[in-house]
Formats: sequence, C-alpha cells, structure tokens
Amino acid sequence: MQKLPALGAIREVPGGKLIYLNDKGAAMLGVDTIEDAEALLNKNGFRGDVSMALPTGLRKWESASGESFYSHYECASMQYEGKDYELIRLSTPIADAGNKDVEQMVIQRTQKLQAALEAMETTRDALTLALDKEKDLGELKSRFVSMASHEFRTPLSTILSSAFLAKQYDAEHQQEKRHKHLDRIVASVSFLTDILNDFLSLGKIEEGKIVVRPVLFDVREHVKTMIQEAQGIVKPHQELVYKHEGWPDVMLDPTLLRHIVLNLIGNAIKFSTKEHSVIEVITHTDSYGLTLKVRDNGIGMSAEDQAHLFERFFRGANVSNIQGTGLGLHIVAKYTELMKGVISCDSTLDVGTTFTIIFPPISEF
Repeated sequence: MQKLPALGAIREVPGGKLIYLNDKGAAMLGVDTIEDAEALLNKNGFRGDVSMALPTGLRKWESASGESFYSHYECASMQYEGKDYELIRLSTPIADAGNKDVEQMVIQRTQKLQAALEAMETTRDALTLALDKEKDLGELKSRFVSMASHEFRTPLSTILSSAFLAKQYDAEHQQEKRHKHLDRIVASVSFLTDILNDFLSLGKIEEGKIVVRPVLFDVREHVKTMIQEAQGIVKPHQELVYKHEGWPDVMLDPTLLRHIVLNLIGNAIKFSTKEHSVIEVITHTDSYGLTLKVRDNGIGMSAEDQAHLFERFFRGANVSNIQGTGLGLHIVAKYTELMKGVISCDSTLDVGTTFTIIFPPISEF
C-alpha cells in the first residue's frame, strides 16, 4: 500500500459474502452495516467473482452518500482454518481529487479494469460454450451407444440366421429360399449402413464440417434419377410418382438435395402401410425459388409428435415397431437450413403426411 489502510475487510471465497469490516472502513464508505458495505462494494464493481482479478492501484470510489473519492486498493488471498478468504484494503482517501494527474491515473486504471473484466467475460463465455459442446458430444455418444445396442441387434441377428440358413439351401430346387435369405442379408446390411451414414452426417453437422457447394443443375433430371433409384425399395402395394412444374434449372448443392429427397421418400415408403399407397414427389420452380413436396397417405403423426419432429433421436409414438434412428429428419432439416431453405410438415394420423421445403431463388446464392 502507498498509504496506511483506512478500510480493512474480509470476504468469503467463493460466494463473496463480507464477514468483517473495520470501523474506519465503515466511516469511509458511509455505511452502518456490513450488508450495506457489501452492497456498496458490489456497486463499485468490486464483485466477489472478479475482485482478485482487478488490477491494484488508484481507483475512483463512491460512498453511500454518492460522494466520490480516490483511494489505492489491494486485494490478497488468505486462509484460516482451511477456508479461503479475501483480504480487502483501501488507503485513506486522497485529498486532491481534482488534480489532473490523479484524474489521468484513475482513467488509466479504469481502462485496465474494464479490459480485465471484458477479458474475463470473453473467457467465461468461451469456456461455457466449450463445456456445452462437450456435454452435447457426451450426450450424443451416449445416445449412439444406447441406440446402437438396440437397433444393431435385430439386423445382426437376421444376418447371422440368414447366412446360416442360406448355407443349408445348396440344392438346385432350393435356390428360391436361398435368394430370400440373401435378400434379407442385403436389406439388413443396407439398414446398418444407413445408421452409420446418419451418424457420420450428424457428426459433420455438429462439427460444422458440412460445406455447401451450390451449382446450377437440372432439378427435374436429378430427381428423376432418385425416383428410379428408390423404385428398388418400393413395396408391391405402393406407387411412387413424380411431377415437375416450371423451369428445370436451380442453384443448390445436388448432393445435399439428393440426401434430403431420398430420406423423405424412404420415410414415406417405410410408413405407408395401407393396401394401396401413393407416394408423390413434386418439384415446382418459380420466381420465389424451388418448392419440393413429398406426400404420402400413410400412418401420419399426431400434432404432439410434429412439435418435436426435427429433434435428434426423436421418434413418433406410433412408429416404435418400425426400425429407425430418429436422426433422418434432423439431418434433413439441417441440410435444408444450410441451403437457406425452410421445411414444414403437415400430417394427420391415419391420413398421411406432406413435407414441404422451399429453397430460395438462384439470385440469393
């Protein structure tokens, strides 16, 4: 200290509760109680969570009456009976408060104080963000382990049993049964591949590694190719149709659009269980951009489920007996967002579902 201390106080760490204030300090601050002194220190920017980081030296203070004075300040850590405390000391007020040199010193100290506080806030925000990301990653890993242990069991069992049975059907007249089991193996492997691809996509999204590469292409021909590809998984009672209106050229990322369309078609096929199900894929281009619709007359979903539809791992109440990860629509929504699009869902239980995605016009890319 540059002058004998007039204020001496002790505060608990952590928490910042003031537990001692000397008489000179109370008179200097113009307070009657230790609670008033604690409130006044906080008002002067001397909060319990930042006091040890404040630069020592000359500062401007305000008493309970609102009068300003200048005093040198120090803060030191101490321990007593195993507990941590802060020892706060202020010098007697400097009489020449109007001196320009003193004012300049106070300005400099205030600037340093503000810089220190801003640095602490920035560091705290960065640490909070990093902690939230770490928690989110931990939750993601936990959900993956839980989901994988459940969803992997059935297809792996199917592969094992079908491989064993296919091996038994080696006679010429048994080839039909053999092919049936081979098809089951292929379907199970495809399902496992889809799960792993979903997690790879989700991981890249969470890490911000998805790069949108918009190019000008013919959306009509692009979707037609996807329709042909999806015909391989269409069930006998289902019909998959496609129609396009407007000009063919769009400016989007064709790879991301392919993932979106195939995912929505796959869901429509999976959840369309009626005797005759029609799945419609519609694209429409105009001055407002590209509108994509995928419509089915399947099992539909409730309004309650629609409110959580695009959340990670969410699955509707009426699809518990149908295989899935609950990641597909979350990824679709994220890919849509990355391409500046907006996705919506209109669905009614036992009637059907329509997904609508609107992408901006070429001029906005």
